[in-house]
Amino acid sequence: MANLNIIGNGFDLYHGLPTSYYFFACYFLKNYEEEYDQLASMYGIAKGMYSHISEDLTRGIDDKGFWREFEKSLGYIDTGWVEGSLLDDLDLEYSGSPVTLQIDRPNLVRNIREVLQSWIQNTVDKDEIYQIVKCRLKNYYIQFNKDDTFISFNYTHTLEKVYEIDDVFHIHGECRNDNADELIIGHGNDKEILRLQNEIDELEYDAPFYQDANNRVQEYSFEKEILESLRKPVNECEAALVKKLSLFDKPDLINVYGCSLGEVDIPYIKLIHEKWSDIKWRFSYYSDRDVEWISEAADKIGLKKDQWKLFEFKNLVSSDILSEIVLKEEIVTYPTVDELLGKNK
Repeated sequence: MANLNIIGNGFDLYHGLPTSYYFFACYFLKNYEEEYDQLASMYGIAKGMYSHISEDLTRGIDDKGFWREFEKSLGYIDTGWVEGSLLDDLDLEYSGSPVTLQIDRPNLVRNIREVLQSWIQNTVDKDEIYQIVKCRLKNYYIQFNKDDTFISFNYTHTLEKVYEIDDVFHIHGECRNDNADELIIGHGNDKEILRLQNEIDELEYDAPFYQDANNRVQEYSFEKEILESLRKPVNECEAALVKKLSLFDKPDLINVYGCSLGEVDIPYIKLIHEKWSDIKWRFSYYSDRDVEWISEAADKIGLKKDQWKLFEFKNLVSSDILSEIVLKEEIVTYPTVDELLGKNK
């Protein structure tokens, strides 16, 4: 029996790897504080808690907001930051012809990719970490078939290092050779990009004559430019996936391990279903709250109710593996914002 196995971040978490975006945020803050604060300003992320007495800032991670769904969150820039980036030093009484004002443009996309690459290579994708996993996993190894095929949404090499699987298609790139440009990351908020373009079109007539309209056009264009640069190139990824699928034999079953099935990733899953519309699927779940969104995702993909089922995906030693990795690799962590709020009650 040959199965197609689709691998998401929950697969790495199952193996105890520190691959949640909480750990990415901690690494970002520890090693790239200036860039982290810039990102926090752009997206209205809480930087921590200020002391009412000393006014000192205690750093904390907003793991229930922006960082919980990091890629999706990239599609929602804070409008206050956009307005503040337009360096408007004109008096309110200014009545001359509209002028183009300076905008401080961050190289955000490259910064995020470089930090992501550095994080994975320095704290996750290391032989010594995979060795810890292999020593501690015991009875929780997943049994794959020798003829199985693999599509991974992860940048890591858990399949290669822990299961010695050679041919894995990393649909969003993989960490290797210090080539951060290979990593594909981004949001799928096309609706916001379209809304901004509509706003620009409506102001196009007034902008050459009125400074405030000109400013708004620049703000909307700036925001649209950033969102477009942070948009995941789904069409390119889909083309690569179609090419890869053409090389696969038809599987007997499709297993989905630890995938978020978010709006950006659904198109890929639909493509696979369209390729083999009669194949049955199995989706992993970690907790009861996963069941509802998996059901919704199955509907979006176009699966019939009798065509898919769930299987529980838990590893009782994953937290022990994670703790050992954090300790041995001396991974710096910060309290969550909720923990800081609790301390200040």
